[in-house]
Amino acid sequence: MNALILIGEPALTLLDSSFYRSGQASPVMLRLVKIIGAIGETRAKEMLWNKIDYPDKVIVSEVLLALGESGFKAGMSQVSRIKNAIEADIADITWNLGAIQEIGDEEVSAVVRRALNREMQNDVEHIYMLLAMLYDTRSIQLVKENIESGTAEGVTYAVELMDVFLSEQLKQQVIPVIDDLSISEKMKRLEIFYPRVQLDEKLVLNF
Repeated sequence: MNALILIGEPALTLLDSSFYRSGQASPVMLRLVKIIGAIGETRAKEMLWNKIDYPDKVIVSEVLLALGESGFKAGMSQVSRIKNAIEADIADITWNLGAIQEIGDEEVSAVVRRALNREMQNDVEHIYMLLAMLYDTRSIQLVKENIESGTAEGVTYAVELMDVFLSEQLKQQVIPVIDDLSISEKMKRLEIFYPRVQLDEKLVLNF
């Protein structure tokens, strides 16, 4: 991988051909995406974007990650696809918030609660990365740093920042996710966009 990254742009055509080779193994495809992202030239970013509709969601997730790390900025024709990815993350967060409420506080479900919280942290990190493709990277980093400070002042400042530059639709969905609200309040705001049937504990654990 390191050698191919050092070769850079001259290797891109072969890397792309290898990705689409018939019967190519998924772990190899994931590595190829990482290499293309690390090369990071304009052509590499175009190659990654062309894989955004690939049928394997794991690979699409790696493509988005590689685009984010390569400093990709969405053009007008690409904005809606990035917004769809953000909304998919928020839908997952909404489902997990409901699940945390439904499995209760018993010790037997502690491991599942930790797993759900960890997944939501990963989703939030992914949302920051996707937002950086749409908006000024420094502004998104500033929001992230203030949220992670854990102080009431930091969270308030981050929310005020997002209120200024986010589109109206994204604002109503992203702010409840990052704001310091109770699970009930987050659910109340998000279920308008992502309605969710209430489940019992057994069904939640099953899903």
